[in-house]
Amino acid sequence: MGSSETSSLPRITFWLVPAVGHRHHLQSLIDRLTSRFNTSPFLPHMTIWSCERPQNADLAALLEKLSGHAASVSLKTTGLAGSDLLTKSFYLRLEPSEALLGIVERVRMLTSTWPSAYLFDPHLSLLYHALSKSARQRLIDEISPDLAVVDFDELRVVAIPDKIVTPADLCGWQTLATRPFSRIQV
Repeated sequence: MGSSETSSLPRITFWLVPAVGHRHHLQSLIDRLTSRFNTSPFLPHMTIWSCERPQNADLAALLEKLSGHAASVSLKTTGLAGSDLLTKSFYLRLEPSEALLGIVERVRMLTSTWPSAYLFDPHLSLLYHALSKSARQRLIDEISPDLAVVDFDELRVVAIPDKIVTPADLCGWQTLATRPFSRIQV
């Protein structure tokens, strides 16, 4: 991944991506919201870790080292929320499970020498857009994700900018490695 565009993205994030059925449902909701607010659509995901991007790391091999999670991870949804952070402007809250916390801990251990100040907060963003408190509340009152549980069956490593504070910072993210859970070693 030696392109100047890729190497200019100094951070990596680890994403859990919903299983196909839930992915299509959530993508449809994200697409409707991004169309309504004239913002860019994005893949439904839950960020489980973020750190400085290491030089010369074999990220595909790192994903292969994750063990103990043979199938998917199912997380209960606990409602909708929003914040002033661009990357958490409107999101679906998720209840952590033992399996999820195991994956997060394993990623932390495997990346322990890569600087990070990331605080894990299980959620799945539905919109990246600056919203007033009243606009967020209207969305919370209006939107029903119709999911009691979200199943995740894929792990991705994505290169991102150091800070994400403007809509321009949301462009150009690049997937560096992907691994379905069925291919993660047990």
